[in-house]
Amino acid sequence: MVSERTYWLVGRDGKRYPSAILGTLGGNRVSRIYGRLDCRAALAAIQRGSYHPNQRVFFADEDVARAAGYRPCARCLPAQYAEWKVAEPATALIPVGPWVSAVRVETTVQETYDREAGAKKRAMIFKPDREIDSDETWVFTDGSGTGGHGMVVLRPGQDPRLVARQIRMAMKNIGAEMNALLLALETIVPGDRVAIVADLLWSIFYVLGWYNVKHPALREQVAAARALLDARMPASLRFIHIRGHKNDGTAFGRWNHVADRLCTLKQPLDRTMPVSAFDPSAPTHWLAAIQAELPRDEEAP
Repeated sequence: MVSERTYWLVGRDGKRYPSAILGTLGGNRVSRIYGRLDCRAALAAIQRGSYHPNQRVFFADEDVARAAGYRPCARCLPAQYAEWKVAEPATALIPVGPWVSAVRVETTVQETYDREAGAKKRAMIFKPDREIDSDETWVFTDGSGTGGHGMVVLRPGQDPRLVARQIRMAMKNIGAEMNALLLALETIVPGDRVAIVADLLWSIFYVLGWYNVKHPALREQVAAARALLDARMPASLRFIHIRGHKNDGTAFGRWNHVADRLCTLKQPLDRTMPVSAFDPSAPTHWLAAIQAELPRDEEAP
């Protein structure tokens, strides 16, 4: 029986459960980092809006946090972080395949570039605009905490292709974002030149081996992504990280918003629509047109 005051904690399996006892540690379910409840770095991130409160999770203790696939915060738990870093298995940076030389990682977010390319010395390029700048195949992906994930494929000379899926996973948002990346990789044909635009940077880091992957389900997704790249062998693959949910009139804002809305659909979708359907002056909103075609009991809210 749950007590009158209920706290929701994350267990070893990564799933939330009710507890009568307050958690001793907090974490970020997107970055997969845990730390003290009074961590100044986490509280400052929440205050400036770069760390949404709904990303906050709590753990009973460190053993549970690590079992769930989280690592210690370097700021508030420096000793534990140093221990974790030393103990990190060498398989974190295993060779990933011949396609790795075709991959280029970019970001349109200045602070992300400064952190990753500057402080962490990662091979990342800063893209100063949020516009489509080539005749490559462009794929915009997104995932939601409900398991919904979607993508928009813009292939030169063809109508936009819209794809939506719903797969519930323990990892929720990260699992959905990775599933969206898998959808994008499935669209590649050998020799293709592709640009994938997403608002989660870590997915390509996992695939490239830049981040250690401990969660079993995430390991399976990374293996699937690498297998797709082995099979499809694109001529070039740009992974462009953007700040999501920013419908600012740019091409990136527009199509990221479409991918985000596809995540709300409750049944699979794979169809094309003319570009004109996405014009703000269109007589029927594109999402309303799709919803009108769905069975009444399966419409998106």
